Amino acid sequence: MKSNLRAILKIIIIDIIVIIILKLCLVFLWPFLIALLISLLLEPMIKKLIQIKFSRNIAVTISYASIIVTIFILSFVFIKYILGEINILYNSLSSKFEIVNLNSIAKSIPNFQNYTGLLLNRTFVTINNLFDVFIVLLISIILSLDFDKLVSNFITSFESKYTICLINAFIKLTSITLIEFKLAFVSTILTIVGFYILRIENALTIGLICGILDLLPVLGPALVFIPWSVIAFINKNYFLSVGLISLYILLQIIREVLQVKMVGNTLKIHPIISLFSLYAGVLIFKLWGIIFGPFMVIFTKELIDIERRIL
Repeated sequence: MKSNLRAILKIIIIDIIVIIILKLCLVFLWPFLIALLISLLLEPMIKKLIQIKFSRNIAVTISYASIIVTIFILSFVFIKYILGEINILYNSLSSKFEIVNLNSIAKSIPNFQNYTGLLLNRTFVTINNLFDVFIVLLISIILSLDFDKLVSNFITSFESKYTICLINAFIKLTSITLIEFKLAFVSTILTIVGFYILRIENALTIGLICGILDLLPVLGPALVFIPWSVIAFINKNYFLSVGLISLYILLQIIREVLQVKMVGNTLKIHPIISLFSLYAGVLIFKLWGIIFGPFMVIFTKELIDIERRIL
């Protein structure tokens, strides 16, 4: 009994220490923390390229270049699409409202200087943010180039069961994060296809929103599907109502099958625990809690497994 209480107390103390360290890192070392997360996320891709007989330097170069190019292409397509939607919305609104008279335009001219100053300020902020992104990316590339050496040095320098536990938690969190993104991507594609089959207007936009919501635990796309289906039923649009519910059920079945296959039973976290970890994480780490909340749950599970082996 005393040994069990001692083990529980030890786990709580270690969790508190890790939370304090993470908080300090977010305040003083956030570029290194983001860089570490990026390098961890890209490590599986780098290892696959190394298995194909590429050197680590070439594998890192290919991985980062492909990710950067993909982000640029997706950003360009997304911005172009959003601008097109804004243009359509503007044309539809301008046809419904009268054109603003010249007097109102003349009155707004003195405010032009204020807008110019705001624009300049935004420009400087953007340049500063781009510099931060460049620094984070540079640190991440350096970490990826010497990833194996850094991990081995870290383990030998702080050789203990808790260090290995911390590394395992980071690796499992990285694996789960990658799998969740893959599942969200598949769900987004299927949702958009389903919306087009149901002949829903703005299927692409609503499908992308559902894809983003799919990353949220417990609720996810249900926030869109269920109220929309109820409203369609009230409006006597039974085809759309039944179609939305059927599509949602089909998406959930496909997602569960893929999740069991890709994640496995050992890495699964109960939805209630996952939701609590996110809520507690956001309270402690703010926006970073979305990542560090689940990380602390995985880390605690690793600690419990270690203490069980000892006991």
